[in-house]
Order: sequence, then C-alpha cells, then structure tokens
Amino acid sequence: MLKEHGLEPAAERSKRMPWATFLTAHWGAMAPVDLFTVEAWARGRLARHHVLFELSSRRVHVIGITSQPHADRIKWIARDTSNPISGFLLGTRYLIMDRDAIFTSEFRGFLKHEGVKSVRLAPRSPNLSAYAERFVRAIQEGCLNRMFFIGVDALH
Repeated sequence: MLKEHGLEPAAERSKRMPWATFLTAHWGAMAPVDLFTVEAWARGRLARHHVLFELSSRRVHVIGITSQPHADRIKWIARDTSNPISGFLLGTRYLIMDRDAIFTSEFRGFLKHEGVKSVRLAPRSPNLSAYAERFVRAIQEGCLNRMFFIGVDALH
C-alpha cells in the first residue's frame, strides 16, 4: 500500500527502546536506587555500612542501612520499601539499579512479586545513573570524608 502511494516502507525498528525514550516515558513511575558505603565506629571496631538510597525529583530517600549486605537483609529492606502504607515504592512500576551484587535475584524476585520491574543498568555505565553517582560523590567529598561516626545510630 505504501509503494502504491509512492512511499518507501519504514526501516525495521528496533525492539528495544532507547534509554532516553524509556526515561521520558516512565519518569513518574520509576525510582532509581543506588548505594554507598560509610564507616562508623561500633562495638570497639570500625565497621563498614552500606546505605541504600533512592533518588528522584532531586530528593534523596534513605531506604536502609546495613552492615551485612547479604540476601536476607536486602530482602528485608525490599519488604520495607514495598509497605502499602509508607513504602517509597507506592506507585512505582520500575526500580532502576546497577549490577551491584547486593541486588540479588531474591531481591529482584521479591520486587517482581510486588509488581515492580527491576531495570538493571548496563555494566560499567555510570552515566546512566549520573544523578545518583553525582550525589554519592558529593555526599562523600562534602560530608562523609570529613566526619567520624560513633555508633550506627549516628548514620540515621
């Protein structure tokens, strides 16, 4: 029909959506998450804590802090984020995360059960989560590298 009217058929379109198009189309229904580490003095030793945060609309929401980033603890954090009353995932359809080992298959499976699709960023591509990476750099250089925390409660 196109040829009859002097029009060439369109080139074959890719089945994958470009990243910029995905972001524009789903901005209100997604939440990017990332984590950073911070050291705190607790129980007579310096312990490393992992801080999981969500960054959207130029606001940072700390999701959870753990010194033991194993599958059960991260799953507990996921359960807390999907709380139907106060969880930050309310109205979220996509959770954007990097390929860090802390985002286990159990974590992603739990999110899927809650109706949230996990979107994992391409390996070694910090530019895809530039705002989160910039926040981590700013918080570490401007605050965390200049402070000494005593006790885990000081991190909250």
